Amino acid sequence: MSPFAHGCDPLCDDCVAEHLAQLSGVAQCRGEAWARAIARVIPIDRPWPYTARMRAIAVRKVSDLTRDERLRRLLADELAEGASRWWERARHRAG
Repeated sequence: MSPFAHGCDPLCDDCVAEHLAQLSGVAQCRGEAWARAIARVIPIDRPWPYTARMRAIAVRKVSDLTRDERLRRLLADELAEGASRWWERARHRAG
């Protein structure tokens, strides 16, 4: 039986893991696109800002991927990781 057939709400651990495996690349790609957009308007002279504001934006950027709060937080982590990774590579290329 597919883990998506559980019908669990909130998602069980197995469903969270399955959804995260399938959606983490989407979230990271969104993070990279977000970082590229920000780099067009502000200098890349500091590390990626891990702030409460950044976190709230990250959660909003993945909110269409799931209704499950725990999965949303994990996907926001993936999004922030993708943004930070892109940002740091860009800083090193510019520096």
